[in-house]
Amino acid sequence: MTVQLPPPSPALQLHQAAEVLRRSAQAAVAAMARNDYWAVGWARGVTNAIGGPEGELAALLSPDAALTLADALDTVGSEAARRLRDAVPVPLAVFAGRVVEAPREG
Repeated sequence: MTVQLPPPSPALQLHQAAEVLRRSAQAAVAAMARNDYWAVGWARGVTNAIGGPEGELAALLSPDAALTLADALDTVGSEAARRLRDAVPVPLAVFAGRVVEAPREG
């Protein structure tokens, strides 16, 4: 017999997305500390490495910004769970779902 579990709650998805962002940001900070290339800073380093509008977009989410966003997602998710409504703003729920489901290396 196969057991069908319900989908994760929006609050849980916010916490999961926060964890993905936090883990990636912390790994980036550690890697940057070991590589002199990043002395130019996050935005310039990413824009130089990727180039074009893709690089400019990627440069917007620095590790510091990702950590701040992770904290905000955790705060909203915890507040929603505490209120037992589990309701989160739809754009945040969509964002969290995309982060959690995004393909990653490693």
